[in-house]
Amino acid sequence: MQEGEAREGTGKGRGEETGEEAREVADWSSIVAILVGISAFGLALGLTYPLVSLLLAGRGISDGIIGLNAAAMFVGQAVATLSLPWFSARIAPARLIIVGLVIAAFSVLSLAATDDLTIWFLCRFTLGFGINQVFVLGEVWLNVACPDRLRGRVASAYETSLAGGFALGPLGIPLFGEAHGLALASGAVLLAAAAFLFALLSRRSSLVIHAAPKGSIGRFARTAPVLIALVATFAFFDATALSVLPVYLLGEGMTAGGAALAVTVLHLGMIASQPPLGYALDRLPRLSVAAAAAFASAIGIALVGLLPGNGWAIWIVLPILGGTALGLYTCALTLLGQHYHGPQLMAGSAAFGLAYAVGGGLGPLIAGGMMEYPGPDFMPYIFTVTFLGLAVWLVLRQTRLR
Repeated sequence: MQEGEAREGTGKGRGEETGEEAREVADWSSIVAILVGISAFGLALGLTYPLVSLLLAGRGISDGIIGLNAAAMFVGQAVATLSLPWFSARIAPARLIIVGLVIAAFSVLSLAATDDLTIWFLCRFTLGFGINQVFVLGEVWLNVACPDRLRGRVASAYETSLAGGFALGPLGIPLFGEAHGLALASGAVLLAAAAFLFALLSRRSSLVIHAAPKGSIGRFARTAPVLIALVATFAFFDATALSVLPVYLLGEGMTAGGAALAVTVLHLGMIASQPPLGYALDRLPRLSVAAAAAFASAIGIALVGLLPGNGWAIWIVLPILGGTALGLYTCALTLLGQHYHGPQLMAGSAAFGLAYAVGGGLGPLIAGGMMEYPGPDFMPYIFTVTFLGLAVWLVLRQTRLR
């Protein structure tokens, strides 16, 4: 077993960080800058993701093409991740985050300016390219800014801020209506505002962020397969929940407003789950927490497939499912900061970005395809099998390490 693999499963070593980046005192100015920026960012994307899918469905576009359009964004994320070592060696991280937000704002504004499907594919690609800088560099910044004794709770605060934005974003659909010019333009304004706020708040930060060396992303992926699997599995579900789940629920009898509200309810569960999850991650073996979250997610998505889409019970299942699914990513982010520092931390965050791009691209593509054949009723169960397989692997790995 390689050293990186062994590190993933330990529930020990809180506060026993090594390397020059280990710190005892949190850099709260940097943490607040990231939390504020990611909240506004999540708000804009929470509006954009389901709105684009609903607009395409309203134009009679097939479920498969809707899934393919959503996947284009994750291709952009993958390209951005592979080019990040080159960019991070030449441009300061704070500037890269601001540039990413500006690219995302222009991409959303371009969606509002045209109905051409080809251009929408291009815009989803550039949107993915821009948001990747925000996610990857923001998570590096966050992990460098906090000591390990607080890492689980700070990671949960980050995910709460992001999920809060995603939860409130879809409420813009009933507010602005499905006249996409106004709704999407408001998303672009929010992204521009996030860039401005981050630029102001990040000026006080004095953190040193190391660039990822060439080839380090692949090396990290080989030595930390469990962390990569946690991120990819969450992305596989998350991208589908944002882009294909509203269409699935429409087919189950929900209105367009109800389908958008379901995305909000899912993310409200993500928000509510984070404080206790962060506390658990700072007190319990972190890989065991991840296994429990995977098992619970498998049960939750199976219930979504079994319950009627227009019944009351699904509104109870959705927030619980959202909380357990997001727990996978929070666990991965906490473990990353615990065990990796300096250039390895940047490489790990970039590998997370690539894993999210691959998982997020496959999710809507596979789910959209299954909506057409063998049919919508089978779509939730591909996620049940995925979550269950991950849970079993995590349990076996934890047992092996013990």
